[in-house]
Amino acid sequence: MDLKIYLKHLCISISFYFILALVFFIYLINKNSLHFLNDSNFLRFDANLYLDIKNNGYHENWLCAFFPGFPYLWKILNTSAIGISIVNAVIFIFSISSIAMLYNIEWKRQLFLLSIPSLMFMFVPYTEALFFATGTLLTVGLNKNKLNLILLALLLGSLIRPTTFVFIPAILISYIFTEHYFKQGLTKSILPILVLIAGLLLTTIVHYVYTNKWFVFFDAQKLWKNYLHVPQFPLTSWGGDASNRFDGSALAISLFCGVFLVYLFFEKLKNRIPFSKDLIFSMSYITGTSLLILAYRDGNLYSLNRFIYATPFIMVSLHYFFKEYQFKWKHVWLTFFVSEVFWLLFGSYNHIHNLLMFSIVSLYFISILLTKHPNKVISTISLFGLISLNSIGIIKLAYRFLNNGWVG
Repeated sequence: MDLKIYLKHLCISISFYFILALVFFIYLINKNSLHFLNDSNFLRFDANLYLDIKNNGYHENWLCAFFPGFPYLWKILNTSAIGISIVNAVIFIFSISSIAMLYNIEWKRQLFLLSIPSLMFMFVPYTEALFFATGTLLTVGLNKNKLNLILLALLLGSLIRPTTFVFIPAILISYIFTEHYFKQGLTKSILPILVLIAGLLLTTIVHYVYTNKWFVFFDAQKLWKNYLHVPQFPLTSWGGDASNRFDGSALAISLFCGVFLVYLFFEKLKNRIPFSKDLIFSMSYITGTSLLILAYRDGNLYSLNRFIYATPFIMVSLHYFFKEYQFKWKHVWLTFFVSEVFWLLFGSYNHIHNLLMFSIVSLYFISILLTKHPNKVISTISLFGLISLNSIGIIKLAYRFLNNGWVG
């Protein structure tokens, strides 16, 4: 029965991306850009750096800002940029189908999750697909309370991306939230935290072998200008106004997750109600990632959208929303007002065009609320409108990436 359910979700995922690939192919033909589909165009930004590590190791200290999991897999497979992109696509599609099966997600909701624009990064030579797979393994482990899966996922994840500094507090919070007593949660989190530290040490050893320098990762972060700052305002991002709004939307959702975590904490204090580990971990990761970027990048949010949206943790959080949220009109007005005030942090006031474009993001958030409207016509139109808009977003981001434009 489980296999049959999984195959249903897998079929939905494959069908959606097959259709999207066809549309993208037609889009390239229409733009006279079919020649974009070559190896060199897949090697943009971080992909080029991973290729360098794959071929030459950590021959420069600044490359140690990147972790060895993905470039070493690429080295083992020894395939082209398009070849590793296909591997990434397969890894991701099997992983997201597992998430859909785990939560028994309705097909329409699954299409929405599949259409999140930042998932474009699953189809290029980036770490996102591999990280998504380990995040999926972790989510299953947390949901089913299987310690062996949790430990394996944490070890693998800590070799792929420098998330140990977010995962440690997230694991600690998730165990404390979901156990009846603080000491019990603290005790159970010790082994996962030790595994995360072990994974970080393994990466440190790999870096040392090449550079003959311990903990060079921290020096590399300084070379990338990632060190503790008080963020400057207005907040910015690489890639222009559109990227600024995209990363800004990720920050808005992250801060909402943080506020909701505080609310759940007080609910636990009042009622001692245990919560789902996978939900608490997911929201803690989302919140922690954004706070870390705010603290270390001087108000520049570049890549935040893919660190949040291109993970299973946003899927878990959205699933909880779709399952539990009850629509109220007062939430619509509150969402619009709060988000419009929030956009002031990004200098939305500097021009009427910029203000209106940020307001469209506010309307996007409201459309998510409307998918839970009790009127089936309104909820269905809202959901499929978002799926269509997201799908256009994936195509636009993919085209921009292949055309050497920054997308995250």
